[in-house]
Amino acid sequence: MPLLTLMVVYIHYSTSFVNNVTESMQLRVIDYMGQCVSRNAVPLFFFISAILSFYKIDNISDCIVLAKKKLFSLGIPYLVWNIIGMLFYFSLDLLNGECPSVSLNVILDGIFHYRFMYTFWYIFYLIILSILSPIIWCILNKKYISIIIIIVLSIIHCFDIFSWGFIYYFLGAFLACHYKGLLSSPVSPKIARVAAFLFVSLQIMRIVCFDPTLDFVSARNLFPYLLYELFSPICLFFSLDIINFTKYKVHEIEKHTFMVYASHIMVISLVSATIFESQIGIPSTNIVYTLFVFFSVPIVIYVSSSLVSMGIKKYLPLIFKLLTGGR
Repeated sequence: MPLLTLMVVYIHYSTSFVNNVTESMQLRVIDYMGQCVSRNAVPLFFFISAILSFYKIDNISDCIVLAKKKLFSLGIPYLVWNIIGMLFYFSLDLLNGECPSVSLNVILDGIFHYRFMYTFWYIFYLIILSILSPIIWCILNKKYISIIIIIVLSIIHCFDIFSWGFIYYFLGAFLACHYKGLLSSPVSPKIARVAAFLFVSLQIMRIVCFDPTLDFVSARNLFPYLLYELFSPICLFFSLDIINFTKYKVHEIEKHTFMVYASHIMVISLVSATIFESQIGIPSTNIVYTLFVFFSVPIVIYVSSSLVSMGIKKYLPLIFKLLTGGR
């Protein structure tokens, strides 16, 4: 999932970048890339995680085994990276001459509830969903009841109660339980082209309908935006079947997506301080220069983080296993 991981990097990099941009055209491009198209990665990660989890499950015993496995393979890296992140941001405060806010509540919140590594909300909820997988499997095993649940969740989402990632998790689990054939091989080229057309159409609708200066909650309450959220990720997922991945050789640098995901927010903090708080790379009225900085930095972050991960895997395999949960 290198592409989706890179999209996540764009999401969080654009958040810091957009606060330093005033030109409307630059703002629209950065908003579209970072806060629009890249956000398709989040529900797709839930979707793919559910598929991988439930695809080979045939009974409740398999669910219990899955829950135990996920508890360790996700739980250990979750705790380790939360500790690393907490120490990292405490260190930044000290380097800036500030006194870190340290208390028992802050430390416990940092370790167990992603106070500092806020991007780990995804892992937090994935752990919970994995623990609940036996219950989820029992519910989704009843086909028509699970369809109703997915529809109800989609309606509830209109009121901005929870992330659209949960809808896609249940959808992925549902397809893994009842439509394994659809997931076992690429869809036909015709369906992939239709999905690609719908995805592009939804992107155009997103650009035309929404002003990037709208706050996120206000935008989410609009029907076209909900239409975009509910259908854009699945269209992107099936449109990727246009590419024949069976002939694609995966390179080593593409196998370290978890390490990129886990570390990228700390790297972005350092990069943002360099770009925005120094005289190097400050966004200007030159749209070509600004967009070059915006589009190139996340790629550099991805590649550099992957190279560091490759080095840790080669020379410090036990630490690598601890940081990645054996991935």
